[in-house]
Amino acid sequence: MPDTTFDQERKSYRNRDKLTIEHVRSLEKQIQNLLKDKAILQDQLNILKKDRSVDNVNKIICPRCMGNGYRMIWKDAEQKEKIAIDCTYCKNQGEVEITPETVNNQDIVTDTE
Repeated sequence: MPDTTFDQERKSYRNRDKLTIEHVRSLEKQIQNLLKDKAILQDQLNILKKDRSVDNVNKIICPRCMGNGYRMIWKDAEQKEKIAIDCTYCKNQGEVEITPETVNNQDIVTDTE
C-alpha cells in the first residue's frame, strides 16, 4: 500500500524531530565543554591575579641577606668565628621594593655593605 500524504508528512515530522533532538544534544555537549573550558580559564585567571598582587609585583628577595633579614660576617680579621648582623639593605625584612634605584644600584649583586 503506498504512503498517503498524511504518512509522508508524519515521516517528515519524525525526521525533523530527530534532527532537532540530535542538534540539541550536540549543543548540550558543546555547552558542557565550554563550561569546563570556562572553569579552567577562570582558575588560570585567579592564579594570574594572585601572582600579580601588590606584594609580589613591587618586591624582590633581598640580594644581600637572601631573604633572611640578617647576614653572617667574620668576627675578627683571623676569620675563625662568624657572627650574625642585621641586614641594613632590607631593614631586616628580607625583601626590598623594586625602584629605579634598586634596579640601577651596582652593588645589588655584591655582598658588601
